Amino acid sequence: MLTGFIGAGNMAGAIINGMLSSGTAPESLAIYDIDQSKTKKYVDLGANSYNSIDELVKASDTIILAVKPNVVDSVLSEIKITKDKLFASIAVGIPLSRYYKRLGKKVIRIMPNTPALVGAGVSAICPGEDITIDELRRITDIFGSFGEVFVMTEELINAESAIGGSAPAFIFMLIDALACAAVKGGIKRKDAERIAAMTVMGSAKMALESKAHPSELRDMVCSPGGTTIEGVQVLEKDGLYSMMMEAVQACIDKANILG
Repeated sequence: MLTGFIGAGNMAGAIINGMLSSGTAPESLAIYDIDQSKTKKYVDLGANSYNSIDELVKASDTIILAVKPNVVDSVLSEIKITKDKLFASIAVGIPLSRYYKRLGKKVIRIMPNTPALVGAGVSAICPGEDITIDELRRITDIFGSFGEVFVMTEELINAESAIGGSAPAFIFMLIDALACAAVKGGIKRKDAERIAAMTVMGSAKMALESKAHPSELRDMVCSPGGTTIEGVQVLEKDGLYSMMMEAVQACIDKANILG
């Protein structure tokens, strides 16, 4: 079976690298991108390259639309054959109904995130009406090769995309802010960035592996009359929880508009 990728950008690369790392043969992959320089490294590994979207779709059994939302309609207009093809799209905000009009109902909507680039991704998967169990398993195996997969209904996927897809940007801002504060305290920039990033990674690991609620883990760090509670009070006063929730809601609202 041939898995085809329309688009060869960063996210497509993360998916392909995950598949290759899990044992997928390069010869079972097909790639098309309007910028052929992006496909070269995969072709050099043994992947198949095509000169048009139509050619790739004809040759592939599973087609992953790894393109931006603003070019989805243009890509769909170039797809002529849909029978017996399984389509999956990672374009944020585009509802299944938009794909149904052109491709039929054998479509899966997916929201991966950029940590997929380091094998630590989170992907939300929403299957279309005509998707079989075997087809769903095929897609979950692909996206599970570089992280964790959550299958959910379409009304939830924009909320997931806000915390899974957009929130890494918020975390990077947090890391940068922590590092800047450490630099202000006298620590070298490179050391400050690594300390901040490692602290976030370690805290996330604790949250994943502990049975405790995040608020309990926070309280474990706050000694009575200690330094940490002073910082927590500042964050509470300045509305950290409210700001984060409003930021996530803004992402959800934008995704709804795109659809």
